[in-house]
Amino acid sequence: MFKKVLFFLLVIIALITLLYFKRQSEIPDIFKGKEKKVLHRKIGGIDWFTEYSFEKAFEKAKKENKLVLVVFSSNFCGVCKAIERDIFTDKKFKEILKFSVPVFVDSDTMTGLKLFEKYKLKANPVFIVFNSKKEMLDKFVGGVPSVNFYCTMVKTNYYGINKGNIVEKIRKGEIDLSDCIDYSYFCFQKWGKEKEAEVLIEGIKNYHGNECGLLLKAFDRLVWFESRSKDKKRRENLLKTLLPFLKKCKDNNIFSIERDVILNRYSLTPSELDSVVEKYGLNNLFNYENLFPYIVNDYFKIKQKEKAFDLIDKGVKFLDNSKLSFDERAFILRNIADSVSRTEPFLKELDKKDRLKLLDILKNLKAKYRGSFLIYAVYLKGYINDFEKALNAIKKD
Repeated sequence: MFKKVLFFLLVIIALITLLYFKRQSEIPDIFKGKEKKVLHRKIGGIDWFTEYSFEKAFEKAKKENKLVLVVFSSNFCGVCKAIERDIFTDKKFKEILKFSVPVFVDSDTMTGLKLFEKYKLKANPVFIVFNSKKEMLDKFVGGVPSVNFYCTMVKTNYYGINKGNIVEKIRKGEIDLSDCIDYSYFCFQKWGKEKEAEVLIEGIKNYHGNECGLLLKAFDRLVWFESRSKDKKRRENLLKTLLPFLKKCKDNNIFSIERDVILNRYSLTPSELDSVVEKYGLNNLFNYENLFPYIVNDYFKIKQKEKAFDLIDKGVKFLDNSKLSFDERAFILRNIADSVSRTEPFLKELDKKDRLKLLDILKNLKAKYRGSFLIYAVYLKGYINDFEKALNAIKKD
């Protein structure tokens, strides 16, 4: 009996010991009083300097006449992990190597924490652009689902572009229309909607080529911005200013829709709605920023809920197209999310069967997108008695 008890105790001690060492391996070095000094880290095919080779990065930047992009991250930060997975692995992100030396700082290490405190940071992730003299040029806290945003952040600082001089540089021909389109989302995030609109308008007015695609993209961004303006005279003046430049594009059918959209704030007739959906298809509907959610909204307005549901369903299936880039997927997801949120004013008019059908469409989203739609179940909370069932419909595979 004594031997059995002793054997049992030894087994328990052995299990506790194994569990202890396993847990020790999972605890970050910062809490164990020791660090493994990693000088370089490979992320997304890019060789990053680290907090331990911080000074070396600035030495390299000075030799190569580049900036230094420093990214602060943490193992406990979900957004950081998403950026590492989706942004740093995107091929386009390698564009930053032309203009900067990349540094990845792990804020969980003692060395990384010292840098985090040195620059008086409060949260991860943080993107900071320095010149080779360690002077901070720009800083952005948080995550944006756009590879182009981070590339533009580095690029604008490299060329000395800022809120005060960007329009003048466009007029001088130093920034072309393609760059204006690339910079527009960055302008929106950093300097506001008005500056974004100003940059796009100047880009169109100073464009001397005849590439229809560029004009369309620039005008789409303006449609998204100006459609929210309640000042119809302002919209009319904008069109009057830009139409001579937009006539360079041969596809007049597209611009006739755009003109109606911007003047009437996406208020199209039933026949026009059907025509737009049939003629241009999902791909083009998503290319026209915010046109997709407004068409869904208008279908609900004219009591054609089945067409609205069908369009959302097609959008969800289109999102799973493997040929789309991360930026394109994020853009489409935002459009679908916007279209779902716009159903909220009409939910009282829908019966329970219709509301559950909407949730049923959303549950077809792949797992990595489904979390984004949990918030839209909240719109249904006041109208569906069984809220848990609504949430489970989205979570369920």
